[in-house]
Amino acid sequence: MSDMVIAMVLSFFLSGIGQAYLSKQWVKGVAYLIVTCILSFFLIGVILWLYGLYDTYKMSEAQDKKTGYKSPIFG
Repeated sequence: MSDMVIAMVLSFFLSGIGQAYLSKQWVKGVAYLIVTCILSFFLIGVILWLYGLYDTYKMSEAQDKKTGYKSPIFG
């Protein structure tokens, strides 16, 4: 296996590890890893926040109509 293939496989599973493997620049690889983790958590947080807004809207709408809406995730 060539270095390029190994680096690509490593980067597929953990962003930044391929850069560290290829260039031996651990600081650059760790920076990629940290930034990717932060952005991933941020994106998940934004998605949950948006779902919370939607769920609140649906619950208040159901309360007004007295339909007994139940959240598909939280019951």
